[in-house]
Amino acid sequence: MSLRINFNAAAVQTHQKLKVADRMLTKSLERLSSGERINRSDDDPSGLVAANSIRHNLAGIMKSTSNIEEGVSMLQTADGAMDGISSLLVRLRSLALGAANEAVNDPAQLTAYQADFDEAVKSISRIADQARFGNIPLLQGNLSTITPSTSAKEFYSDLRWDATKLPGGLKAGTAVTVAPPVQNRTQVSAKFYGNPPATATLQGQNQNGTQLDNVGGNVTVTGPLAAQTYVMTSTTTIGEFVAMVNQDSLTTGARARYDVTTGELTVASIGPGTLNVRSADFTLNAATNVGLLDSSTAAATNPLVAATGDLQRERFEVVMSTAGTATAPFPTRATQLNGLFQSGNALTVVGGEQIQISGLKGSTTLTLTAGMTIGDFVDRVNLQTPLTGVLANYDSSSGSLALESTSFGSGLLSVAAPDMTAGVTTLGLFDLDSTSAAANPLHSPRDTFSAAFTTSTGGVAVAGDPLYGLRQGGSAPFSAVNDKQFTIYGRGLSATMDLEAPTDVVSAASFLATQMAASTPVSTWTPGVGAGTGTLNLAGNNLAVNTATTWYDLAAFANSVPVNTLTATTVTVGGGSMSLAGTFTGSLALEGTTVQDVVNFVNSQNSTLGTSAAFAAGNLSITGDRTPIHVSGDDLTGTDVGLMDFKASDPEAVTDGITNPHTIPSWNSTVGLTYTDALGTTRTLTLTQIPSADGGLAFTNQSSGPESSEPYTRWEAGAFTVVAKDSSNGAVGGLARTSATAQTGQRESAIWIQTGGFAGQRVNIEIPDMRAGALGRSALWKELQDPTSTRPLATKGYDSLDDLVSRQALIKGDAQLVIGVVDAAIDEVTNARGTAGALQANSLEATLASLRTAMENLTDSESRIRDTDFAEESATMARNNILYQAATAMLAQANQVPQTVLQL
Repeated sequence: MSLRINFNAAAVQTHQKLKVADRMLTKSLERLSSGERINRSDDDPSGLVAANSIRHNLAGIMKSTSNIEEGVSMLQTADGAMDGISSLLVRLRSLALGAANEAVNDPAQLTAYQADFDEAVKSISRIADQARFGNIPLLQGNLSTITPSTSAKEFYSDLRWDATKLPGGLKAGTAVTVAPPVQNRTQVSAKFYGNPPATATLQGQNQNGTQLDNVGGNVTVTGPLAAQTYVMTSTTTIGEFVAMVNQDSLTTGARARYDVTTGELTVASIGPGTLNVRSADFTLNAATNVGLLDSSTAAATNPLVAATGDLQRERFEVVMSTAGTATAPFPTRATQLNGLFQSGNALTVVGGEQIQISGLKGSTTLTLTAGMTIGDFVDRVNLQTPLTGVLANYDSSSGSLALESTSFGSGLLSVAAPDMTAGVTTLGLFDLDSTSAAANPLHSPRDTFSAAFTTSTGGVAVAGDPLYGLRQGGSAPFSAVNDKQFTIYGRGLSATMDLEAPTDVVSAASFLATQMAASTPVSTWTPGVGAGTGTLNLAGNNLAVNTATTWYDLAAFANSVPVNTLTATTVTVGGGSMSLAGTFTGSLALEGTTVQDVVNFVNSQNSTLGTSAAFAAGNLSITGDRTPIHVSGDDLTGTDVGLMDFKASDPEAVTDGITNPHTIPSWNSTVGLTYTDALGTTRTLTLTQIPSADGGLAFTNQSSGPESSEPYTRWEAGAFTVVAKDSSNGAVGGLARTSATAQTGQRESAIWIQTGGFAGQRVNIEIPDMRAGALGRSALWKELQDPTSTRPLATKGYDSLDDLVSRQALIKGDAQLVIGVVDAAIDEVTNARGTAGALQANSLEATLASLRTAMENLTDSESRIRDTDFAEESATMARNNILYQAATAMLAQANQVPQTVLQL
């Protein structure tokens, strides 16, 4: 052997073995101390993957068992409440049976039965309202909802129905379709062949190719505001029907007209919203089943439907500038209001001026100070936003100062401010220049009627011109003004103005001749043989004067007289008088109603009707505020043309304004909703935007229908609610984006219980509405499905337990019907309990048992893979410990080997 000092191979080799023994001993100690065989990935890579997969699955199962247990608790809570309702229903049935014992019941006994019955019904609704699991109502229909589709969720945050307001029910699983929001007017029209006169009876008329040979029964017109039913007989004329509808136009929001030249009968909505006309069968042939204005309501025949638009907030806006011209640089937020220009008008803030700002939530009054800045004003307004519903904003890059409602749709946004211009233009902050529809960039659409007025010779009319002789939108001159009326409607009210013609033209011609003859003898007036006729001679020029002669005819004739013959020839008509210039000193007051008189009258009704008028460049416009307006006038031309009562786009004739093409077609949006009721019949109704609810994003049906009177077997007001999403995020000037296409939802519960550890492993929970207003409906549905039934429940309006109370059914002696409704309610509650019980037993508890078994098996599987076998690992540790001790001893021996060199 050889001995080396610098390199001890035996020691190196022994040290390596010691490190291996140390690592193995450490691993054994780790496994025994942790109880797990796999503590890190290198212990067993494939085993670790399998064990972790089992562990993740096991964690999901453990949480799912907890979820199911909570779901079972919720169902048991609901079942307990339904059990209480079932007991009350048994009590109700006993009371009904007692009341049915007519032989021994006197009125006092029936009253006692009814009182007992009423209190039990109230208890049913009370139990349903109070049944909750945490904060979740269990029996109010919240677990029986409409689930919007994925695309619908982009536009609508909620789509729900109220079973207590839907007597016709909503078929389970059916699709509910929401049409895009529209802002429209609606009309229904029919053509009577042969163009009969308005005095012709409806009986016998050919309507759209069908003979109305059995006219008798009701016609119900349902407008945007309300419904009205009219009784037709075989002697009712076309004109009488038109008069019936128009008499109620302010109540229903619908108006009728008949055009004898085309034979067209039309019923149209005054304001936006849907219109429905339902009529009894007016034909002897039962197979045709055609009533008045039937079979003519297709969309193609409705030219008044406007396009969909995004929902907007009411907004007032002005431009602040440092000079009369709104140009940059614009003032900053820190600039004082005093001395600034508002939309070109200088403002003076002395201090102490009070501005009243009103929104949907309320009003506030701000007091200005002399040093108040733009920013101060904005901040003061926004501090009151929770109380007023009005936001303020200022953009220094454009000078835009805006007040905006926090609610979409029309509202009550208004600003009232004192004069801040020293009385020159009498303007206040946000006053006059900012509150008109034209100057309001985000205003809610307003109704506007407008027309261009010209003189009889084609000149542009001025405000001082009398209505007499003017032409409206190309119509014949107004020649029959005297003793006629002009009516304007707004906010459900109306105001009427008497119209007067000026001094008759014949008298004016005599006056003109007399004045001119005083200076020039060649001027004469020769009356004719007929009343109101004659010849006016001025300097050898003749003008035939009659009732058709206008003021402009007189003025043009007088001005055409050769100037070298007369001392002066200027004759002007305007300002309410006829004036003679030059040497003629006389003046004749015309006294007739002028255009300015109409403007003043309309503006005087602003606080009552919400109307305003303006006249500029020959154009007269009448605008409403946030509600629909309508104008109506007597015939002023002999060709059925009234003041502002026309359709300029109709080449044949003018109409009464219901199809005015200048009308801005809405103040609030509507959406159409289609569903299938419990009887399998497809129904369509209109939901109207409510600006005061949910920030103007909520739509609901505001009327019952389609019947015109109770009982409403299809729907009641508030049966459906749709809530649009606020895509503006509350920003000033933002819009709520609406869907351009129809969106759908599914009549199924959106309430789920997660029953597994993976996505999609869940069950649906659905519990119907158990309030008294929703129970007992199935009795009515069964009755409506029976063709042999006389339909006593529908006739008396007994379609729910609530109706039995409100209509005092037992006192009226209808105990037999009450028994049927109560039996139906018992069946409905029993079926609901059975469905919930089946879900609990067969889905939840069965799944829970399976999960517990799976938990046991998976726990055992993970233990086999991950846990340490203590017996085996203890033996391994003993072996590794001996190896460690041996390696330590041998390393000591190997380190002694080089010591033998000293012996050499």
